[in-house]
Amino acid sequence: MPVELTELSAKFLDRKIYVLGRRFHQDDGSWKSSFEVFNTNTQTWDLPSCGGFDSARINYLIDGKLHVVTLFDGVFAFDSKQCRWDLVEQYPSTGIMCPGSFCEVDNVLYSVSEDGALTWYDSDNTSWRDLNGLVALPKLPSPLDGYVSYVKLTGYGGGKMMVFWNCNFSTHRLFQRETIYCAEIALERRNGDCWGKLEWFDTMLTVPVETQFVKVLAVTL
Repeated sequence: MPVELTELSAKFLDRKIYVLGRRFHQDDGSWKSSFEVFNTNTQTWDLPSCGGFDSARINYLIDGKLHVVTLFDGVFAFDSKQCRWDLVEQYPSTGIMCPGSFCEVDNVLYSVSEDGALTWYDSDNTSWRDLNGLVALPKLPSPLDGYVSYVKLTGYGGGKMMVFWNCNFSTHRLFQRETIYCAEIALERRNGDCWGKLEWFDTMLTVPVETQFVKVLAVTL
């Protein structure tokens, strides 16, 4: 890549890879968002001629369009034909979206609410709604609990979503270990709403509390 980025979020659209991340600027000692585009046809990095966002943190695909979530200005959709960004919605209706704590399944965006509930994005009404039917799913950590808590989501194929979370997020004991849980959820659209059926959940791994859970990927071999 032309520059070194952290907290990467990348999506593929129209034979280009759109990479969003944070870059450290030594001149003022600050972290700012950076937007890079890789052209798979020419195998070169293109300059983002359509502009960037100082506070952008996450990008995702909905209805075949690239969307970018910013911290202060709202959500923007990329029009590849016009090469422009259109404002989709403004805060606070979008809610909190943390890197890795969201995924798209069958053209629906899922995330985790401030109180640790699974939610889905109703694009028709530009609002987040709770995912119905998950009465047996344990309470998930909240994104507001800080870096020692996490919930990671990924699409699993066949209309399913995998959810990973840690069971302990207290660091007052130096050698404390924590347990990583996993749940498989079958998703269904019903009468304009989204429902989830818990297929199973169980412990997956025990790790030192200092372990950093970066990302979850569904890989097809």
